[in-house]
Amino acid sequence: MQSEVDSHLVPLDGRWSLWRRYAVRSTGLPVEFVDTFAVDRPDDEPAARAATTEAVWSALADDTFMAALTWQNPSVVDTWAHRLAALARSGERPPLSRRNERERVIARYAQRYATKNESIGFFGPVAWGTFTDAAAPLSWRGTLGLRDSTVSFEVWAIVELARSWGERPEVRPHLPVRLHPASTVDYGRLLRPRRPPRNLDGAAAALLAALAPKQTLSMLVADAAATSGLAASTLTEAAEELCAAGVLQVGFLIPFDEHPERRLREQVAEIPDGRVRGDLLVRLDELDAARARVAATATAPAQLHAAMGELATAVRAAGGTATRTISRHDLGRTSVYLDCRRDLDVELGEPLLAALAGPLGLLLRAADWVAAEVGDVVERHMAKALHAMRREVVTLAELQAAVTDVLVPGNDIVAAVHEDFQLRWAEILPDAATGPVRLTTAGLRGLVDALFPERTPCWAAARHHTPDLMLARQPDGGHLWVLGELHVALNTLESRLFATQCADRPSLVDATARDFAAGRVVPLYPHDGVANNSRTYPPPALDPPGGFHYWSFGADHGHEHGVAAVPATAVRVVERDGVLVGVTDGWRAPVAEFFGEFLTSLCVNMFTLRARRAWAPRVLIDEVVVCRESWHVPATDVPLPRSRPQDHTYRCLREWAGRHGMPRHVFVHTPREVKPVYVDFTAPALLDDMARLVRAAAREGLPVTVTEMLPGPDQLWLRDPAGRRYPAELRMVAVRATAADRVVTEA
Repeated sequence: MQSEVDSHLVPLDGRWSLWRRYAVRSTGLPVEFVDTFAVDRPDDEPAARAATTEAVWSALADDTFMAALTWQNPSVVDTWAHRLAALARSGERPPLSRRNERERVIARYAQRYATKNESIGFFGPVAWGTFTDAAAPLSWRGTLGLRDSTVSFEVWAIVELARSWGERPEVRPHLPVRLHPASTVDYGRLLRPRRPPRNLDGAAAALLAALAPKQTLSMLVADAAATSGLAASTLTEAAEELCAAGVLQVGFLIPFDEHPERRLREQVAEIPDGRVRGDLLVRLDELDAARARVAATATAPAQLHAAMGELATAVRAAGGTATRTISRHDLGRTSVYLDCRRDLDVELGEPLLAALAGPLGLLLRAADWVAAEVGDVVERHMAKALHAMRREVVTLAELQAAVTDVLVPGNDIVAAVHEDFQLRWAEILPDAATGPVRLTTAGLRGLVDALFPERTPCWAAARHHTPDLMLARQPDGGHLWVLGELHVALNTLESRLFATQCADRPSLVDATARDFAAGRVVPLYPHDGVANNSRTYPPPALDPPGGFHYWSFGADHGHEHGVAAVPATAVRVVERDGVLVGVTDGWRAPVAEFFGEFLTSLCVNMFTLRARRAWAPRVLIDEVVVCRESWHVPATDVPLPRSRPQDHTYRCLREWAGRHGMPRHVFVHTPREVKPVYVDFTAPALLDDMARLVRAAAREGLPVTVTEMLPGPDQLWLRDPAGRRYPAELRMVAVRATAADRVVTEA
């Protein structure tokens, strides 16, 4: 009988278990939606043009598609799609200006909503599943509609609003003030990251000596004046200088949270000036009302378009920024976002778990190896850097500055680990195959054990790995497992979007607490970090109360629950029995644990079993596909017409795919694109989008990777009551059976 301690787990093999609960990520639109862009006679130019145009008009007339587009790219909707959608709904089909570009845009979003397993809005709703002891391998219930939805403000939008308010003369005296969270005052010296120590005297010393929790700027000046005898005007000027220098953090604090506007409201409510407080609260009320109107029209495109416009007006009227231009790494173009939970519950029975156990156990052993190797390489680099400093006292901030080069993903030192990882798999995977490769767990176990000896990574979070798995329906009614990705040393369900769309969030927090009973150290992230956003990791959204310790390395806004964090400059780095340890007042932990989230970022995307080559076959271990068939070629080798008008059919691309043995349905990826793009070789508009990617890659001398779509459209198991098919993946959490020794101990 399973104990209460591990009731959230199901055993996989002797070393690994899986969370009993897993997330189901799927498409918002059925695959049939993008099938409309395929043509029966792709070589017939007039027929191909006509079919493509009709598919575009059909998409524009579809309310679900248009609502999704309104959320994803409101500028496209504002400039032309909203107008064309109105014509499409009325039955009109006038000639399209800039037709090629507009058809490509519509097709690009259609393939995204109908073929990509995402987790945003109703066009990528979250669902949940559980492992059971049932004999039935797979079952599910639900309409596949929406069970729940939330519209939330982006953290960046509330941060911008708070910053704008903080610049108003009547507001500024009432702003919270604190020392830069990564800085420390130590015996009359200011210690700051990446800056030399600064001796304090005069007004600066008086201000920092008077700092206390829950102070406003005016309170700080008054307290410092009372204790130092200096004039308030002198102290106010000094405070502004310290703020400009980044020593003092003056402003409303908006931590990463699903309700950033509430954090702002709580601080505004404490402003003693009734006129100022009332004005700002009214503005927040207006923003909340505008957000509620958006939520009420979330899937009705015409009403949503109007409500989004009203929200943008309200945000600007309040003093904020309604939209932003985003880079390829950013998320959140508008001031609010939509998350939804699908009406779907999935159960996986014992047969599918048994089929997965052996192959996934081998993969997780290799994932542990690569994480441990990355940790060891970085630890050696840190030890070398510490010894080179030749100082009695070195802070964590100083060590971080010294090893920045190895904490950046893709650096040469870590890249060498990835190369080694793939070379080891090259010893396992046959090199001379001419077709699909079938291997067995029993046949591979000894070789995997030898090439990836059992190792435990040096930071607590690496107890988790997250495989994304899909199921392909077989002609005999059975199912074939397909590995999508394996996220190393990361539980991706810690992302806020999963936490908010789980009906039983406390159970996820409890599972996290049990898995990390030995403790964990987590950094707080500044808002300007490249990968930081409102919905995804970092920071983790399943941290158990009192279970983790936190530290600050930059200008963060604090923890969402107000938990105190230790400054990086207040942590001393020492070497104990060959291990680097960070020591602060009251507790200590291995330095590798302080940098654990950084180590995760180095190896999270490292689980690619083989190096790219011109052609690589599909590889199965038992009944699990661990590598899909793929092609990797220079973009300049892909034949393209000079422009679409010269050959709307893209016959040259189809012939090229045929020569290489590519299937009809594939995903295409280039280094400049964050995500792969779905291509149906019988759909001219999708081929046009592929051509766009290839041309851009060719201009930079980059390669193109083509991967078979598996499961293919005819192998999809998730179907709505109307029989329409939806791609879906199961995001699971793998947990190493043995936990680390106590991570955080008393100093």
